[in-house]
Parts: sequence; C-alpha cells; structure tokens
Amino acid sequence: TGEPIGCWGSQGTAPGQLDLPWGIAVDAHGDVYVADWRNDRVQKLSPDGEPIGRWMSRDSRNERTPSERVLPST
Repeated sequence: TGEPIGCWGSQGTAPGQLDLPWGIAVDAHGDVYVADWRNDRVQKLSPDGEPIGRWMSRDSRNERTPSERVLPST
C-alpha cells in the first residue's frame, strides 16, 4: 500500500480540471497523461500538474486551444 503525496486540479471542463478521470500514465520526462472520461479527452500535465496539452474527441463540446489535437471519430 502507498500514501498519496499530492493531488492536482478540481472537477470541471477547463484545462487542468477533470471529470471522471479513468486512466493515468507517466512518460520518460515525468509528464502525466490522464484519460478524462466525461470530458472526452486525454490531458497532458507537467510533473508539477500544469496542463500542457489536450487531445479531444471530434464530438467534444469543450473549447479548444492551439495546444490541442482532435482525435478522429471511430
């Protein structure tokens, strides 16, 4: 078992906010990827928890910024 050492964000739709996070991964640089299920996106966060990118489904209603990519619909 382990102890939490910190947490990031809050519930919502803005960059850095999450709504039903469903999966998490960390790359070799320490960047964190979170599957944000109810927001239909994957968010990329810095090791300090700052949002640095988002990948969203084509049908997502969230606002987009230049750092985002749209995933093709299946």
